[in-house]
Amino acid sequence: EGLLDSNGFTCVAFLSNDIKQDTEKLKECGGRSFTNIFELRVNNKALKVVLGRGPGKEIVELIEAPRRMK
Repeated sequence: EGLLDSNGFTCVAFLSNDIKQDTEKLKECGGRSFTNIFELRVNNKALKVVLGRGPGKEIVELIEAPRRMK
């Protein structure tokens, strides 16, 4: 099982436009052990975050940021 201090790429992060849908896609591809979606505030902006394991047992982080107003 990949750990953060293992050799190679052990953790990947992706920006998402729809964190629920992208989490389901990862599960369909063999991802597992996902956390519930939680909120993290950065620069007073609420980010939605979910962590899990990808198909290759790498740690996967999905981040959904608020959309910018045009």
